Amino acid sequence: MKKSHLFIATLAAAIGIYGCTKSTTEYYTTNKASDLDSIYIVNGVTDVTMYRNSMDSLMISVNKPVNKQDRITLAITGVPQGITAEIKPAAGYPPFDSKIIFTSGAVAVGNYPITITASTDEGVIKTFNVTLKVAVKTDCSDEVVGTYTATSLCTASGNQTGSVFISMTGTKNKVQINNLWPVFNAVSATVDCSNSSITVPTQILQFSGQEISGTGTYNTDSVVINYTITTGGSSETCTTVLKH
Repeated sequence: MKKSHLFIATLAAAIGIYGCTKSTTEYYTTNKASDLDSIYIVNGVTDVTMYRNSMDSLMISVNKPVNKQDRITLAITGVPQGITAEIKPAAGYPPFDSKIIFTSGAVAVGNYPITITASTDEGVIKTFNVTLKVAVKTDCSDEVVGTYTATSLCTASGNQTGSVFISMTGTKNKVQINNLWPVFNAVSATVDCSNSSITVPTQILQFSGQEISGTGTYNTDSVVINYTITTGGSSETCTTVLKH
C-alpha cells in the first residue's frame, strides 16, 4: 500500500515539472511584455539628450536569463526628420551589446518621443518609450571650424574655387573666416546655435579698406554665405558654398 502511494506521488510530481516546462516555452509565443523578461533582459535604454548638428549614442545590452537561444532584433521608430538613427548591430543572439547612433542636422529644438523595440523571431516584442531631446548649445562655433573647398560666385569678380579656413576666436559663437573670395583679409562672423545661421556683421577690412556684410547657414555637410562687398563706392554681391 505504501509503495502504491509512493508511485502516485512520484507520477504527480513528474506531471507538475513537465507542466512548468511547457508554461515557460509558451512565453516565446506571446506578445505580453511582462513575459519577455522571462526570455531575455534589455538594459541601458534611457532618454537621450543631444545637440543640433551633432552625434550621440545609446548603448544597449541584451542578456538571457533562460537557457534558450533566440535571435533578438532591435528597431527604432518615431525619429524626427533631420535626425538619423543607426543600430549596430540590429540583431544578435544574447548575450550581446548594441549601439544606437543618433546623428542630427538642422533639426528643431525640442523633445521627441521615440520607440525602441526588442523582438524575437517567434514574435515576442518588448517596447520602450523614451524621449529624444534636442537641446541648444551655448557655443556652437566648433560646428563650422575647419578647412573647406570653396566655390564662389560674385556679380563683378566672377567665379572662383579655392580653400577657405574657419577658425575660433576664443569668444563664444565668434569665428574668423579666412580667404573668402574676393577678400583676402580675415572676416569676423557670428554663429547662431538656435537656427544654424551665420552673420557677417558690417565691418571695414584691414589693409584693403573694403566693407563686407552678409548672412549664411550651415549644417553638418556645408556652409553657405551670401555677402556684399563694397570697394571704393562700388558694390557686388557674392555667394560662397563651403564643403569639407
